[in-house]
Amino acid sequence: MSSHGYGMFMHTSAPVTCDFGNSYVGATKLFMGDEMLDLFVFAGQPKDILNEYTNITGKATMPPFWSFGTWMSRITYFEQKEGYDVAPKLRENKIPADVIHFDTGWFETDWQCDYKFAPLRFSDPQKMINDLRKHGFIFLFGSCLILHQRTNIFMK
Repeated sequence: MSSHGYGMFMHTSAPVTCDFGNSYVGATKLFMGDEMLDLFVFAGQPKDILNEYTNITGKATMPPFWSFGTWMSRITYFEQKEGYDVAPKLRENKIPADVIHFDTGWFETDWQCDYKFAPLRFSDPQKMINDLRKHGFIFLFGSCLILHQRTNIFMK
């Protein structure tokens, strides 16, 4: 989107390089690694350009209200007890928190996600999640979307 009343959308997965007067003020150049160009040009005020662009690409939905609140997190919580410890302290100290986020320590080996709670450190993860919900928390956990070769689900 330009500050000069236009916007462009290049519908391609190919690499694109745009030169709008940078190398030479009198020239506009587009370099694209594809034989066809699917180009949309929009004119108007920024809000109108954005509206036309999202009419083509889709409009984002509003995230849930709780996602705008305070998230309590740290590098990770390694066991169920830590989640139970932090939740009441937040409420006792009147710290407005909506989410408790467990990062990568909830699975058996840190940074090797197998999408299973470590059974020795999380005896009843569903109960913990339900208990945190009763106290007004959303429970989120990081999944470290890198599937390590040593996990059982890697080969699947």
